[in-house]
Amino acid sequence: MLSQSNISSIVVTYVCTFLSAILIVTRLLFRFHRGERMYTDDTWMGISLAPLFIRLGIIHMVLVYGTNNIDFDKINVMGMSEEEMHRRVVGSKLILASRVFYAGFLWCMKVCILGFYERLTARSKPYGLLIDFTYLTCGITFIAVILGTVLECRPFPVYWQMSPYPGECVKAVAQLLTMATFNILTDAMLILIPLPMVFKSRLPLIRKIQLLVLFGLGFFVMAVTIVRLPVIIGDQSVQKARTLWASIECFVACVVANAPVLNSFIQKVRKHAATEHNQYQLNSSYARRRRMPVTGQDSVGSLTRNDEMISVIETRTEVVQKIDINLDESMSRSRSKKSPWRGDFLGTQIWTESETETENLYSYPPRVVLKTDRSGSV
Repeated sequence: MLSQSNISSIVVTYVCTFLSAILIVTRLLFRFHRGERMYTDDTWMGISLAPLFIRLGIIHMVLVYGTNNIDFDKINVMGMSEEEMHRRVVGSKLILASRVFYAGFLWCMKVCILGFYERLTARSKPYGLLIDFTYLTCGITFIAVILGTVLECRPFPVYWQMSPYPGECVKAVAQLLTMATFNILTDAMLILIPLPMVFKSRLPLIRKIQLLVLFGLGFFVMAVTIVRLPVIIGDQSVQKARTLWASIECFVACVVANAPVLNSFIQKVRKHAATEHNQYQLNSSYARRRRMPVTGQDSVGSLTRNDEMISVIETRTEVVQKIDINLDESMSRSRSKKSPWRGDFLGTQIWTESETETENLYSYPPRVVLKTDRSGSV
């Protein structure tokens, strides 16, 4: 029979696991939908789904079966049924595996962040060396965490021993401290890597603050790690408390690892939407001008159209021909050499100006600009 506290831990574990999975799948689907190739950090993010869900299944069984991490002064082990003792032995074995997969997921998130930094900095000096050193540190610390997980109790079968009393090692306090120390160390290194790049950039102050907040989200993972230590130790390191805080930490780490990439996707979508909106307005404006009634000619022979007392000078193909310019040749030269076409009409220098690539491709007729020399003549 599950206690209320165990039920709460299971619910939190399921919620945090599926929210993390939603973030990861959203990231991968964004990449697939935009037709972009999968980078190394995306691959590791996909791999992280395996330890995430394996841990979920194991934790569910651990909280249902129980472990030997109990208060032996209050619970009469000898009075337990053979079935209950067997279930607790199985749960005690599974908890070791869950700690390995828990560490595996967190370190996958660290590798994903490093992969993103590689693309962000293009491994330029000194960032390439910092990233390589952090990779090495993550590898060493992960091995240290695994060793701390499986070497605390000696001999090894003590981890699931029910009788006689197995000792304090089953509370895995040393493993908890080892995991927390190396987790905070690597998170601090991940936060520090991009900071020099942000400070040296010529971005506006507001944008710098936004990037600092984005890259500084790792402080939340460190905060969760620091807060959970005294709480778990004060609660006698019982499994339900460890499971609850570990699940929260996994979710926060997943948010931190995916935030920069998802933010980049959102910015691209907004930029694409803005470009389409501007193009729609450009096409609508030109279509509206084409529908305006012709009201006369200006001083250089261009047709003028009137729309609610507003005169718009529209350069026609005939005007271009009068200036003795081949339109096709001029536009071809403009695209290949990125230079405007020029001409001279009645002593007036006339040329096109295209401020954006979109205007070059889609705006017709070209915008005509009159240039005045210093003498005042047009």
